[in-house]
Amino acid sequence: MAQGKSRHFIKTFLNVPRWVGVSELVNVGKSIKSLGKSLFVVKQPERIETFEQAVERLHLSEADIKNRCKWSRITAFIYFLAALVFLGYGVHVLLLGHYMSFVTTMVLTVLLLTFSFREHFWYTQMKHRRLGFTVKEWFKSSLNF
Repeated sequence: MAQGKSRHFIKTFLNVPRWVGVSELVNVGKSIKSLGKSLFVVKQPERIETFEQAVERLHLSEADIKNRCKWSRITAFIYFLAALVFLGYGVHVLLLGHYMSFVTTMVLTVLLLTFSFREHFWYTQMKHRRLGFTVKEWFKSSLNF
């Protein structure tokens, strides 16, 4: 009988998997796996419309479109300049040997570059008055200006 109580005591108080949080680690791993899968699944757009239909739905005038086009272009340029500044700073901190600062700065640089891409992508669609550009079409039109 004493042996049964000692096993119960050991099992209750020396539950290493519970201390480590194995169940939580498994849940986090499953979440990361599902997030990774969702990053590479292309979702169909909810609404497929032409540029003219979007202009009508949003009640935009020609002046509004030109103004948004101008601001998207300026914003893309500002984001790109900020990314270059962060890139320069990242190289500086790398040369100083601050590796974690370098990693953080590179993450911010990539974030700024994605913002710049987004704004320029929108600018390109407004400039060509066509929605649904692919990245390949955007790249070709960006090289042609």
